[in-house]
Amino acid sequence: MKCPKCGNKNPEGAKECRFCGVIIEKALKHQRQAQKKTETPNTPDPPQNENSAAKDTGKVFLGVIGFFIAAAIVLNVADSLETRKAQKKTDISPSKNKTVQEKPAPKEPETIRFDAHVVFDGSGFTIKNQNDFNWHDVKLILNPSGLFDSGYTLRADVFLANREHTFSAGQFTRSNGERFNPRHTKPLKIFIYGYTKDGRKGSCSAYW
Repeated sequence: MKCPKCGNKNPEGAKECRFCGVIIEKALKHQRQAQKKTETPNTPDPPQNENSAAKDTGKVFLGVIGFFIAAAIVLNVADSLETRKAQKKTDISPSKNKTVQEKPAPKEPETIRFDAHVVFDGSGFTIKNQNDFNWHDVKLILNPSGLFDSGYTLRADVFLANREHTFSAGQFTRSNGERFNPRHTKPLKIFIYGYTKDGRKGSCSAYW
């Protein structure tokens, strides 16, 4: 048996060439396939007929027409949306012939000055409402010193007209619960805030 690769003779039935080591059966298969390729001539591609070329041209033409149709649909939809937006704006905007009545802005409640007489006797405060009307939702602030120190506060539901109201110093407290102690701190100023029965704001102050 002749080796198809190196050409040397090998015993009959040998699987591998004893000279080059190639597998003889595989080498023979490759040799046969190569011979078949050389024997069969390459056939040229058949020429395209006129019908197939015409079909391709028709497809291109239809594609171009479809593109223009799609573009026209998109433009039409966009135009209709803009028209609807403009109609909504005209519906919302008031007509020139109609008179639009603007609502007047709510008036701030009138602020008045309370008339009070404040006395500190060393242990407590006596505050007299010298007005002819009651004060409601009254807030007393003792010794406020600024934005970060709101002082000592006391609240009362009502101060009756032409009546004295007495409070002990310990009733005034800070937000942390600390009570005012006149032995350690002197009263310097007091502010009084409240409302009249008809909702007007009122205030007054006293200094020592």
